[in-house]
Amino acid sequence: MSESIFEINKLTTFDDDWSKIEDVNLKLESGNIFALVGETGAGKTTFVNVLAGIIDDYDGEIIYKNRLLTKKEQKNIFGFIYQKSTLINKMTIAENLFFVDFPTRKIGPFISWKQVKKKAKEYLDYFDIDFDLNKNVGVLTSEEKKIIEFIKVFIKDPEIIILHEPTTNLSIDSLDKLYSIIKKLREKNKIIIYVTKQWEEGLKVADKIAVLTKGKIAGVLEAEEAKKNPKKLLNLFLGIYDERVKKDETPDVIDSIFKAAEFLTSEYELKDVLKFLAEKVTEIMGADSCVINLVDEKTETIIDRIEFKKTQNKIPQIKKDKIFEITKDNKLFYTNSREKGFNFLFDGDSYGINTVIMSSVLIRSQLASVIKLHYRNIYVYSEIEWKYLSTFARQAAIAIEDTRLMGRSALLQESHHRIKNNLQSIISLISIQKDFLKEDVDYDSVINILNDIMSRIKSIAAVHDLLSKDKMGRSIINIKEIINKVLDFAAYPSLNREIKIKKELEDIFIPYNKATTIVLIVNELVANCYEHAFSDQDFGKIIVKCKKINDRISLVIQDNGKGMPEDFDVENSTTLGLSIVYSIINNEFNGKIDFNALDKGTKVTIKIPFKY
Repeated sequence: MSESIFEINKLTTFDDDWSKIEDVNLKLESGNIFALVGETGAGKTTFVNVLAGIIDDYDGEIIYKNRLLTKKEQKNIFGFIYQKSTLINKMTIAENLFFVDFPTRKIGPFISWKQVKKKAKEYLDYFDIDFDLNKNVGVLTSEEKKIIEFIKVFIKDPEIIILHEPTTNLSIDSLDKLYSIIKKLREKNKIIIYVTKQWEEGLKVADKIAVLTKGKIAGVLEAEEAKKNPKKLLNLFLGIYDERVKKDETPDVIDSIFKAAEFLTSEYELKDVLKFLAEKVTEIMGADSCVINLVDEKTETIIDRIEFKKTQNKIPQIKKDKIFEITKDNKLFYTNSREKGFNFLFDGDSYGINTVIMSSVLIRSQLASVIKLHYRNIYVYSEIEWKYLSTFARQAAIAIEDTRLMGRSALLQESHHRIKNNLQSIISLISIQKDFLKEDVDYDSVINILNDIMSRIKSIAAVHDLLSKDKMGRSIINIKEIINKVLDFAAYPSLNREIKIKKELEDIFIPYNKATTIVLIVNELVANCYEHAFSDQDFGKIIVKCKKINDRISLVIQDNGKGMPEDFDVENSTTLGLSIVYSIINNEFNGKIDFNALDKGTKVTIKIPFKY
C-alpha cells in the first residue's frame, strides 16, 4: 500500500452561506483518484474552498508530506478546475495556457511569444485537440474553456488536482477528452480529488470514494468494493444506513444453478442452455430483459445473440464497438440514464431502458460472451446480486467451453469425413474437367487445366489450414479470413499483367462445412475474371465484396474488364467453373446468382441464406 502524502484531520468549518463540513478525515496517496460525492448542499463547495484558501478560518489539520500545509505550499501544490471558468476572456488560448509562467527569451526577462505558441501547440497536439491558438478565449464555448483549463492544470504540473463538478455542460466528445487528460494526470503519479454530486461518475473514475452527507463523511469505500455493491454506495449517498430486508433468494439461485448443471450434462444445444441462463439471470437480478452475445474477440464480431424478455417491449441494441470497448478490462459494467453519454451506448432507440449491467464471460482469459441486463427503472445492484451474476457468467463459460470440447471431438470426426468428401470432390472435378477436354487438346491447354485443378485444391486446403490453427476449437470459420487466404494462396494466371484485387469483407462466421463451398465459388469467379475479363488487357481491377445483409450473405465479384458476351447465359454455360458455381448456389445453398453488364466490365452478385 502506498504511503499517504496528503492528510486531512478533523477538518471543521462554515462557509458564508452556513454550509458546513464537520470532522472530515481523509488520507490520500499519489497516483490515486479520490472521489468525494454528495448531494447538493452536502458541503462539497465548502471543502473545495478550504483547499483553495478561499476559506482560511477552519479547525483541524491539513498535512502535506508529514507537516502542516503552509500558505505558500497551498498555492503551489494545488491545481483547480472550478465549476465556472477562471480563464481570461480577452487573452488568447496560448496566452491563457501560460499566464503567470510565460516562457522567456534567453537574454533578459522578455516573453518569447514564439516559444509560447510552440509549447501551446505541442500540448494541444499531445491531447489531440484542434483549437486555434490565436483565438480569444471569450469566443469559446463553455466546454471548450473547460478543456483549456484542464490542459492549463496539466502544464502547471501540481502535486494535487481538485476537480469540482468537472463534467458540467460537457458533450460526450469533450467528456472523452476530459477522461483522457485525467488518465494522463494519474500516470504522472498525481493525487486527483474528484468532487461531484454524480455518484455514478465517482464509481466510474475513482480508486476510492468518500460520501459527504450533511457536512460529514458518511463512509469511504474502495472502488472495487463499491463496484461489487453500488447499492451500499447509494445508501450512503442518500443517508440510508439500514438496508431494506429482502426475501432470501439463495434457494432460488441454487435451484437455478442445479438446473443449469442438468442442462450442461444433457444433450441440449448451446442456444438452449444460454436461453435458460438468460431467463434465470433476468429473474434473479430483477431485470426486464437479458441478452447474451457470443463473440469473437479477435475480430470484434458478434457471432450470435440469445435474448429473453419479460414483456413484449423491444430490447435495445448496444453498439458493437461499445460492447468491446466496455469489456476490455473484463470487469462488471454498470451505467444508468443519469450518466452523460448513456444514450450513446445504443444503436438506435433505448426503448425506455434506464439501467444497463454488463458482465464478461471469459474462457482461458479470452472474451467468449457478454451478458447484458436491461432495466426500465434506475436500478442499483447489491453485493450478493453481483455474486449471483458472476456465478451465472461462470455457468455460461462452462456451457460454451463444453460445447467447444464436444465440438473438437465432433470436429475431428467431421474433419475426417469432410476430407474424404473433399478428396471425392477433387476426383469429381478432375473427372468433369476430363469430360470438357477436346480430342485435339494442345500442351498449353493441358497446363491451364492442371492449373485450374490446383487452384481448386488450394482453395479447399486453405479452409483446412485455418481450421487447424483455430485455438478455440470452434466448428465455425470467418468468411473474411478464408477469402483473404484463398486470394493470397491461389495462383491465378496473371501472365505478367497488372491485375489488382480490392477486398471489402466483413467478419462473418459460418459453419466450416460450408466454408469449402464458399471458397470454391470465390476462386472460380476470380479465376474467371483473370481468364476471360482481362484476356486482351494488361491492366485491370477486381473487387471482391462480402457482407451480411439481414438474414443473407451478399457476395459480389466485380471487374472492369471487357464484359460478357451478348448471348451469355449462366444456366447454359459451357465453362466448367461457372457450371460449378451455378450448381453450388442453386442446389447446395438455395441461393441466387445474377450477372450484370456494366459500362465497363461485369458484376456478379450472389445472395445465399445465412444459417448458422
